[in-house]
Amino acid sequence: MFLWKLDPTGKPDATFGRGGLVLMNSQTQGNAQASDVVVDASNRVVVVGHAHEGPTGEDLYIWRFLPTGALDLSFAGGTGILAHSLRANGVATHDYGAAVAIDRHQNIVVAGRSRLSGNGQVVVWRIDPSGVLDPSFATTGHTLLNPDALAPSEVDVALALDANGTIYVAGQTDPAEGGVDLAVWAIREDGSLESSFRDAGLFTSHLAGIDMGRGIAVDASRVWVTGFAQLPPDDFDALLVNIEK
Repeated sequence: MFLWKLDPTGKPDATFGRGGLVLMNSQTQGNAQASDVVVDASNRVVVVGHAHEGPTGEDLYIWRFLPTGALDLSFAGGTGILAHSLRANGVATHDYGAAVAIDRHQNIVVAGRSRLSGNGQVVVWRIDPSGVLDPSFATTGHTLLNPDALAPSEVDVALALDANGTIYVAGQTDPAEGGVDLAVWAIREDGSLESSFRDAGLFTSHLAGIDMGRGIAVDASRVWVTGFAQLPPDDFDALLVNIEK
């Protein structure tokens, strides 16, 4: 995993890391990938992704850095790195962090996927500022958003928070009748679905065989989602969806 910091002119910032660059591996196996980054109110840099942990699969990884590029040792029990897996009973899982945001209480909100035995689910985790999973969020610190089987490679989701703390996640889901639908979930601060949003907290759109959400933004009254749709004869077209809250 690498993290660059550039100054306003586009040059590497020599005050950050080594010449503007930080390189990190996983805590055990050495293979780590970053997917998204955000800066919190204290100018700490939060990076999310995943790392390979050998036969046990991949773990969600969250790194927090000080403005100097050093790991923040006040985070995650003095390590600066939170590694987390949903595995149970020794079964390998693959947990990926894809998108990150900081909420109004300075909690870290992460959206991604977890895959077990070939089936995947969209997951949202919430971590408190000290680097511990927040038990006030869905009682476990994470919530699984869809029960549908998803292809193992489909790990891309997007995340946005509104001024009230509602979490919006864009991605895709597999309906029973086949194909892939664009999906948007709205989640309350307690981790439950926001029942006032569309169909009990879930919006789906199906224009063609494959519709996927890849980016999301919210304002006071609407949700904006970008992605793509596979339209006949198998062309992929850019997609912009405007959803009322």
